[in-house]
Amino acid sequence: MDYGKYSIAIRVINDQLQAIANTTANQAWSGCADDSNPMFVELMKQHARLTELSSRLNDQMLTLGVSAAQRGGLSDADHSNMDRFLGKAFDSIRDGSLSRHQFVEGLAHVMAALDNGNAGEASRWFKLDPSQFSK
Repeated sequence: MDYGKYSIAIRVINDQLQAIANTTANQAWSGCADDSNPMFVELMKQHARLTELSSRLNDQMLTLGVSAAQRGGLSDADHSNMDRFLGKAFDSIRDGSLSRHQFVEGLAHVMAALDNGNAGEASRWFKLDPSQFSK
């Protein structure tokens, strides 16, 4: 499950939980929010089911986030290459061989790769000469 699907699922669950809360609050005001009321009992079962589902979805997203972080971190060599790459990029912008726009496009590509857990792609870019962005 990706974050978009998770977000939709959690929103639906929260909306259902809110509806249950509103109904049980009304039942409490009218004095029938107890286990002698079959509707109240059913709402409590739905509440338990929804909170369990929410918990499982949260656990899945946490696991996904942890595995994404473990799957593609940058090595020490990647960090050194990134430092060299950024220094050369700024030098290239200063001497006019690379435009700010070209640099931003290249950097956005690297950031997208990292965001998608593709450290290998970012690592390849850090080994490039930034002046290659313009080609």
